[in-house]
Amino acid sequence: MIPVNRHILLTPGDENAEEDKSTILLPEDYKEKSRFATGTVLSISSDCKIPLKQGDKIVYDNSLLQEIVINNKTIYLLLENYVLCSWEEDDL
Repeated sequence: MIPVNRHILLTPGDENAEEDKSTILLPEDYKEKSRFATGTVLSISSDCKIPLKQGDKIVYDNSLLQEIVINNKTIYLLLENYVLCSWEEDDL
């Protein structure tokens, strides 16, 4: 799949929200999302202006991640403007 219009195709990281003992009843499958998340770049649009490549790690605003289901497969797209920083696996 090739993203277009300055979008980045990515795999979200495995940020796990800490379980909080609460008196508010929530659905069992409810997961609290943190504001920021990490992910791994799978592909970028040819018109992206930030220097990213496949395999780079990014930090992004989690509320702006687009989750799309096509033929029972979930893909994740993010507009390049919402990438806060990036690094290669060897950098950290």
